[in-house]
Amino acid sequence: MSGKKFKDWWGVAMVAQAAMMIYSIVLCVVNLGVGADKAMELTTYTSLLFLGGENIEPWVRMPLAAVNVFEILYWIIMALLVGRLCGTRLGKSFKFVMSTYGVGYLFYIALLMFLMLYLT
Repeated sequence: MSGKKFKDWWGVAMVAQAAMMIYSIVLCVVNLGVGADKAMELTTYTSLLFLGGENIEPWVRMPLAAVNVFEILYWIIMALLVGRLCGTRLGKSFKFVMSTYGVGYLFYIALLMFLMLYLT
């Protein structure tokens, strides 16, 4: 991964960030156009959909909701772009993305869990 310029990596990050920007724009448009109730339905496409969110404690519900469809799409796009930039397979680039971005995201989710636990 050495030998690449900062602007190359910056380009990878900005293209992958488009997935998260699209999610935010769709959420805003739905909220303004249809209402907050429909916008909240969009946020249910998370890991809670598969786990059944009714029987999960509130302090665990928010961190689980952080892993949504758009976040997974972001990881896949980032891995594809890193693989293309470095000339590696998808598996190796996905491991790289998870070992860099994934660790920070794990700390973020842990922080959310502790904040929800101690502030509620």
